[in-house]
Amino acid sequence: MLLIQILRKMPEFNHHQWKLIFTAVRKYQINHPASIGCYAKMNKELSEILDVLYPYAYSETYLDETINT
Repeated sequence: MLLIQILRKMPEFNHHQWKLIFTAVRKYQINHPASIGCYAKMNKELSEILDVLYPYAYSETYLDETINT
């Protein structure tokens, strides 16, 4: 039961991790084009996921931490 409770909490990824997730989903989508009939539904679902992930991946500045120069 504890595992289910842990899985329900959204993980707190940093900006770079969100970009990695977005890129991985996008690459998967590209490798399974909608023009192939059996991938059409999956491609639509991946687009919906990418729409949700986009603000997390691209709404912040690229660097999460300031760099001391």
